Amino acid sequence: MTCSPPSRILQAIPNRRLRTARQAPAMEKVLATARMLATGTELAMGVRVHLPQSMRSPARPIPTRPWSAGLPAYGWVVGPTRSGVAFAEGCIMSVDWRIRPATEGDVESLTEFNSALARETENKLLDQEVLRQGVRRALALAPEVRYWVAEQDGRPIGCLMVTREWSDWRNGWVAWLQSVYVIPAARGRGVFGSLLQTAIADAQTSPDVVGMRLYVEEDNRRAQEVYRRSGFVDARYRVYEQMFGTTGDLK
Repeated sequence: MTCSPPSRILQAIPNRRLRTARQAPAMEKVLATARMLATGTELAMGVRVHLPQSMRSPARPIPTRPWSAGLPAYGWVVGPTRSGVAFAEGCIMSVDWRIRPATEGDVESLTEFNSALARETENKLLDQEVLRQGVRRALALAPEVRYWVAEQDGRPIGCLMVTREWSDWRNGWVAWLQSVYVIPAARGRGVFGSLLQTAIADAQTSPDVVGMRLYVEEDNRRAQEVYRRSGFVDARYRVYEQMFGTTGDLK
């Protein structure tokens, strides 16, 4: 564990109070923060989090709530304070990966990740050469297409692709999240959260990007919950498609 000065403080409130305040416009930022806390994304980014409680007595036990269940995994020390329950000042677990833009040298890893993604989520086998050429072309289409890679000890362990779609209604680009994958050995450690927050932050710095969208398998409830907790909402659309010629599917 390493200790470093906190870059900022995020405020959240207990679930029981969230339920009674959901209609208040001023609560939107707090709700978004609470969703991120539930996925651990902000913790994975190394942000100090302070969760005030109505609890005043240090003798009372620390409550167990959904947003606190996974915090020890990130190296946070939970304990009673004068203001309630907080975390040790600036003490976080060292993150042993980094997020960076993908390069031509990542083609084989990205091909492997997307092939595994198709097998795991849709039970599909993809034509490897078609997929490989698709990855190469995506890298060449920057900035309209942007690939992010999570890397540990010089080895890619995850990826996320962002494409753009023009919205005449909003006179701006909508960024689409696609090809999200983390290798099994690196899951549950905040790698996905780091990829997601990096992509969101990058999109927010582009003045002509007006929002973000994604699509997810109807049966993938776990992924749907993660995205909801990260601030995404169900847009109530169905996706229809009509592919022409080969799609690269072998099964």
